Amino acid sequence: MSHTVLHALTDLGDSIVTLPIAAAVLIWLAIWGGGRNALVWLAALFLCGGVTAALKIYFKACPVSGLDLDSPSGHTSMSVFVYGGVALVTAAQYRQWPRQAVLAIGAVLVVAIALTRAVLEYHSSAEVIVGLAIGTGALALFWLLYRHHRSAAMPAWPLWVAALLPIAFLSGHSLSPEGLLHRFAIYLHGVVAFCV
Repeated sequence: MSHTVLHALTDLGDSIVTLPIAAAVLIWLAIWGGGRNALVWLAALFLCGGVTAALKIYFKACPVSGLDLDSPSGHTSMSVFVYGGVALVTAAQYRQWPRQAVLAIGAVLVVAIALTRAVLEYHSSAEVIVGLAIGTGALALFWLLYRHHRSAAMPAWPLWVAALLPIAFLSGHSLSPEGLLHRFAIYLHGVVAFCV
């Protein structure tokens, strides 16, 4: 696989793409799925981003010798949550083969983004695995709270159209909080020395 394709795939996991898609899901749920489901999505999104950021800060300030874990992959955690969430909530609107096709496409996309993070050496395998675990945990929490309260008549196409816009217009750009989190980690460690 060419570097161009790998970079195009990995760019789909950048926050500049995943956050607008997450906002589109939030609006879609608020319109067709009810305020409760929109709040559940928002809470799980904050959990995913918050845990990822907290672990990035911790491991930047408190490196563990022998463990190749400096910065859990935010591209991976957010991709699992956002693209996995889009796949789950839209697949739930279908029966039989379209449902399986949507879930399979979502899974392939998430796995491809995760693999590119390691192949392009942006992250170690351990950092990608931690990102997968964070995103999967947040997505599982969302689905557990959402699945029993979802509306049966939610059109999927508006969400897909809204999700394609950031992919089409923002992919290739970057919105990385890494530098800010690194500076915060150093400051926090200097002030409270919180490593255990």
